[in-house]
Amino acid sequence: MEITGRDQEILRATILCYIKTATPVGSRTLTKISELGLSPATIRNVMADLEEMGFLEQPHASAGRVPTEKAYRFYVDHLLDPALLAGVGGEGVLALRFTPSEDVKDTLQEASRLLSLLSHYAGVVVTPRFSSQRFKRVEFVRLGERQLLAIFVSEDGFIQHRRVEMDNAPSAGQLRQIAEELNSRFRGQDLHAIRATLVEEMREHKHRYDQLMQQILDAAQGSPTQPPGDLYVEGKTNILDFPEFAEVEKMKALFKTFEEKYMIMTLIEKSLDGDGVRVFIGSENAALGVNNLSLVLANYRCGEYSYGTLGVLGPTRMEYDRVIPLVDQVARLLGEFLTHQARTDLAAG
Repeated sequence: MEITGRDQEILRATILCYIKTATPVGSRTLTKISELGLSPATIRNVMADLEEMGFLEQPHASAGRVPTEKAYRFYVDHLLDPALLAGVGGEGVLALRFTPSEDVKDTLQEASRLLSLLSHYAGVVVTPRFSSQRFKRVEFVRLGERQLLAIFVSEDGFIQHRRVEMDNAPSAGQLRQIAEELNSRFRGQDLHAIRATLVEEMREHKHRYDQLMQQILDAAQGSPTQPPGDLYVEGKTNILDFPEFAEVEKMKALFKTFEEKYMIMTLIEKSLDGDGVRVFIGSENAALGVNNLSLVLANYRCGEYSYGTLGVLGPTRMEYDRVIPLVDQVARLLGEFLTHQARTDLAAG
C-alpha cells in the first residue's frame, strides 16, 4: 500500500498533535485542530490505513492512535521542511552565547548548556579525541621495569593518561630526555602529524628512542575500544518532565544511561560519520538501554577537521522541526568560534 499525499498530511498532523499532547490522537481531534477540510469518517479511514502500513498504532481499542518509530522516521526523512533542516535564522542570537575563554572545556560545557536551554531536552557534547588536538607537553612516570605512565597535555588544556607496557622501560633520566625532546620538537602539532614524522625518521635512523616515542604516541591515540573523548550532558532532568518517563523504573534506566557515559559516547561515535545532522530514533539507540529516546547529532569542526560531536537527547516525540536546525546552527557556530580562537592563539603564540 502506497502512502499518498493526503495520507502524509494526516500523518504529519497526527505526529504534531501527539508531540504536543502525549495523548492518543483521534479523528475528531484532527478535524478540529487541522485545516485538512476532511470529515472525521474520512480521517478515521485514512488513520486505519496508516495503522495497517505500520505508521500508527492504537494502544487501546477505544483510544485514538499514536505514531510509531516508523512514522517518526518517515516524518524526519520526508515531511520536514527542507528550509528548516538548512538551519535558517537564529544565528545572531546563538553567536552571542559563546564568549572567549582560556579553557576550551568551558566553551564546550557552555555549548551543552545552550543546547539544553534552547531545546528543553538534554544537551550533549562529546569532546574531541586527544589525537586530534594540538600537543603541548608530555610527562612520564616509571611504574616498574615493564610499565610507565604517559601524561599528555593538549594546548586546549585536555589531559590524557596512558599506561604503556614494554619489555624494558627506560630509566627516569632517559624518560626526562625523551619528554624534553618531544616537548621541544612537537608542541602545537597533533599526534597524527607527530607520529607520521617519527615513522619517517625511523625508516632512516632506527633510533631506539624514536621507536619508544612511536609506541607512546600509539598509546596516546587510543584504540577503537576506548571512548572518543569526554562527555558533557546538561539538562538531564528536563527529560523527566515528559510523561513517558514518569514511571520509577524508566527513571532509573534513564539515569543509568546518563551515568554510563561511555555507552553514549560509543554509540555517538559509531552512529555519526561525516557532515550534516543525523537523527537516531528509538530502537536505533538500543545500546542506550532505554526505549523512547532519540538523538539528534552533528559534528563540530575546528578549521578543516572534524573536532567533536554535539547534539540533543530527548523523547521520540521530540520537536524535530525545532531541534534539527538548532543542532545544526550550534555545531556550525561552535566550529566557527573554535576556529577563530585557534587562529588567534596561533597568531599570539
